[in-house]
Amino acid sequence: MKSLAAVLCLATCACATAPFAGTHSTGERLDVITDRGANLKSLPIPVIHDAAFWNPVQGASDIDEAAFYRIAGQPEVAKQIQDKRESWVNLGTVGGWLLGAGSALLAGGGGTAIGIREMQLHNQNKHAEGLMISSLIVAGVGLISSLAGGAAIGYSDLHLGDHVLSYEQAVDAANQYNRKLDPAH
Repeated sequence: MKSLAAVLCLATCACATAPFAGTHSTGERLDVITDRGANLKSLPIPVIHDAAFWNPVQGASDIDEAAFYRIAGQPEVAKQIQDKRESWVNLGTVGGWLLGAGSALLAGGGGTAIGIREMQLHNQNKHAEGLMISSLIVAGVGLISSLAGGAAIGYSDLHLGDHVLSYEQAVDAANQYNRKLDPAH
């Protein structure tokens, strides 16, 4: 029971610190900040930035990029972001299946080839050549599938945290939203 409580506590803490995709407008200003906390818009010099170093916020809270655009009144952009993320997740899922199936084929084909080779060595059975070639082909297909699956998983994981749109687009969306909140500025 104590372990269940510990797991629930960890899950709650983790969820509390992650940006929530279902965030709704609180009426606070939208902004774009860097991971280091500096507001890039407020710097007096042109900033060369990397898309990996900025986060959308509402007030003082980090929010999900799709929620940011939805709150900013750009639901079509929010949908584009969600669709892109779903494609990365789907790619990772397909990669997992390829990796699993490829590993099974590699193990089965390789094990069969080793067994056939042992049979040939001990019995001098020359009639197993066709089976040996088939086993090696299965193992080769397994190896290629495993590599493709691993690459798909890696690519998906690499891009899941990427921003779909540029920093400039995020700043423009925040500025447009903030002008609606305070039309005097």
